[in-house]
Amino acid sequence: MDIQIIRHFPGGRLGFVAGDCLSVTRTDREKRCGDYEAEKLYIIDTRTKQQTEVAPDIPKFFSEDIRYAQISHPYVMFLGAEEAGEGFGKIRMTLYRYGLKDGEITQLVSFKTGMLEFRYSVFFTIFVLNEDHVLIQREDKNIQLGTSQFTLYLASAGEDKVTLSQIHNPIVRKSGISRILPLSDGLAAVHFGQPLTEKDLTDGVVSDATASLKLLQMMPEGIALINIRQFFSELQVSLESLFSNLIDASDGDITYPYMRHSGKDLIYARYSIPTGREEIVIYNTQEGTSRVRMNKSRPTITELLGTYVIGDTPYLFDESGKNLRIINLDTSRVQMHLPAGTRVVAVTGDLVILHSRRKGILSGGEKDLLSVYRFPQFKGVPLASASGRFLSCIEEPEKVILVFA
Repeated sequence: MDIQIIRHFPGGRLGFVAGDCLSVTRTDREKRCGDYEAEKLYIIDTRTKQQTEVAPDIPKFFSEDIRYAQISHPYVMFLGAEEAGEGFGKIRMTLYRYGLKDGEITQLVSFKTGMLEFRYSVFFTIFVLNEDHVLIQREDKNIQLGTSQFTLYLASAGEDKVTLSQIHNPIVRKSGISRILPLSDGLAAVHFGQPLTEKDLTDGVVSDATASLKLLQMMPEGIALINIRQFFSELQVSLESLFSNLIDASDGDITYPYMRHSGKDLIYARYSIPTGREEIVIYNTQEGTSRVRMNKSRPTITELLGTYVIGDTPYLFDESGKNLRIINLDTSRVQMHLPAGTRVVAVTGDLVILHSRRKGILSGGEKDLLSVYRFPQFKGVPLASASGRFLSCIEEPEKVILVFA
């Protein structure tokens, strides 16, 4: 597999689009909507380093609220926003689609709410299922009780019009969707319900277990696999069994703080409120089998994000001590140590990208060094190395693209 390194990448929030194209979002301080700063959206060709601004005449907002259910997508979605002009304090948002091949901009759907509500108690999330189907979730949050009500709409783009259908499925209306994680272009993992995060678990939110259990029982959680094409069809039918391929579900006493993807495996944390027991579950999406390889009294995101599956063996890259320890979770034994100050920034396939600090030959000052090794060969000359700050790792069928600042 070839390794392509992009150095000195300009600032901004990165996203993968398709082929050799990345998207980057940067703040546009010259334009605003109420209290919100606008953004600029660019498409960057990693081969030529050429960047193209998307619809420069349309101010963009809230890009972090747009989530894609596909890894590769030859289009990008963005939100425009403006004060609605129907009295004081209204905001109207419009969702647009930009095609990479033809540069065509399509207006999909508009929705509005009060500016004050939007700031404090109303939250929108846009789940892009594919080019023509978008799930819009509105969450009305009761700040005092900590509960939420969810309203979901499916926007479907046809040849000459866009239809908007309200979703009446009882599961998503009750619990909402917190995340859709793409596993391949046709398969994704859905986390329904609103998880307690690591911050909640360590900052006292669950110190009152009775209150926490009550919230979980009101808005139960679960994790399921979905076929994207089937999902937007089934959403329009009020079925209790919407998530037919259910991996894990709470009976009202379990929360799932984190979920991520490593190769063919879905890795997530499973935390029991009554017992304080936490498990890291490694679910093989091809075989439909689960492995539990860690039990702790409190989950930490550092430990979950340090768990990877390489060659069908789960490893924990533990950075909590003086040295970086690589622990085989099948045997619970330390397989090797790496020098102090070394940390893992990404793992893709059997390639491991390590960060360390080195003194400059001429300046004498320290600088960031990124090195790429093929696991488990960490001695000798790395496959690739560069100075800079790690930004992103993008895996394609024939190559891996590493983006450094």
